Amino acid sequence: MRRNQFPRDSAPSSLEASQLCCESRANSLEVAMGFQQQTSTLNRAVLAVVARFRRATLRVCTTLRDPWLRILVALALVGFSACDDGAGTASQNDSAALDVPADAALDAEVAEELLEDGAADAPLEVADLTDAAQDLLDIVEDSSNEVADELDDVTQELPDDVALVCAEFEKRCSTTGNVETCNSNVFVETEDCAGFGCTNGVCEPSPTDACSAQTSLVAAGSANGSTDTLSDTHQWSNVCTLDYYGFTPTGPESVYALTIPTLGFYDIDLTSIDATYFGVYLRSACDDPTSELIEVCNGNDLAGGPIHLEGLFAKGSYSLFVDDFAENGNGPGAFSLSVQPKLTPGCYGQVPQVIDVSTGSVTLQGDTSTASNGTWAVESQCPQTAFMTTGAERSYAFALAQRKTVRITATPLTPADSELEIYLRSNCQDRYSQLACAYSPAGGITSTIQQELPAGGYTLFVDDFASVRDEAQTFTLTVEVL
Repeated sequence: MRRNQFPRDSAPSSLEASQLCCESRANSLEVAMGFQQQTSTLNRAVLAVVARFRRATLRVCTTLRDPWLRILVALALVGFSACDDGAGTASQNDSAALDVPADAALDAEVAEELLEDGAADAPLEVADLTDAAQDLLDIVEDSSNEVADELDDVTQELPDDVALVCAEFEKRCSTTGNVETCNSNVFVETEDCAGFGCTNGVCEPSPTDACSAQTSLVAAGSANGSTDTLSDTHQWSNVCTLDYYGFTPTGPESVYALTIPTLGFYDIDLTSIDATYFGVYLRSACDDPTSELIEVCNGNDLAGGPIHLEGLFAKGSYSLFVDDFAENGNGPGAFSLSVQPKLTPGCYGQVPQVIDVSTGSVTLQGDTSTASNGTWAVESQCPQTAFMTTGAERSYAFALAQRKTVRITATPLTPADSELEIYLRSNCQDRYSQLACAYSPAGGITSTIQQELPAGGYTLFVDDFASVRDEAQTFTLTVEVL
């Protein structure tokens, strides 16, 4: 007989069916139990042992022959949440009896099976449960293989109304493409695959962003590639879309980490290997759409056709995108890519002087007497100008590796009372790519432009007001990157 005179083959009937729960299909019960400090290590050991057989939750609850052991296992399986370090939240009465919280949600049918052997009405004390725990440890230690075999055998002995739907912790893919895990004989969705799909109970990896997998390309250089990648998260700016018939490359892209070793003009050429519509554009920072280089984007006119870009590039690192137009462009495709230096192209009868602004400030002197007379400003940006700048102009080119604020000043030298106008374009040949304009409101006055500019190349013109208004002049020009 045990203390309190309970027979080993009976269980205390005071623990009514509504006060015990072994995990079942849809319920789980957290039972908080406070044990004495000296027994906390043993309790954790019991939990560790029972955890080995967690997949057999229902089987253990319904087949262990010793009612005391069955009670212990039932309680352990639903969780001794307060066993850690012997501290607990469960109540104990004055006689040290251990009670289950009265408001717990329970499974009456399983509890009835646990208590089917019934016994005298008496409280269950901590010492009884501790002794039973030690007995369970002894059983597992002495006959672990026998216990494991018994648990496995019970798979075939489940009650007819408790069908084995799944093994505990088994994983599978849900109909929504996410991961489900078996929990108490029921599959529950446990992992969101974020729309990337699920295979054999495992989420498919998220696509590798093209910016984290750039291919190195140093000018002058060439490479072969394909847009048949997992990344389709980038596209060019709305400005490029407007320039390319209103279309945007929304398909997958391949990205090259382009190194420009020296300031200068470069040709970028794409040759299609597959009959695909491609779009090419550059950024100074791969993940930042606002860092797209101005006037450096283009697409092929026909599927499988070539693409040509050229521009002035500052020394530095860029991200060169080769994108496609998804299903509207015949899908992903292969291509060859080339980046080569070139001579500074002429513009309106002269070759612009390339100036390096990487040091932050450049000052030089110029002379319109040796310049050409081929273009003029868009006067709508200088509405107070009384006369068009039909005189000779001197052109200069500079490039920015990142978006910066630039201040440009031009001051007449000789004649000291002469007037001049300055204007800035993103495309030398296109008057309507003009970005800013300033003029001398009177003789000898400095003209100033200050503006934030995206990365890319620019052409700056210093123009005079023609012989009927003024004469050729020398001037001082300063370009500052602020």
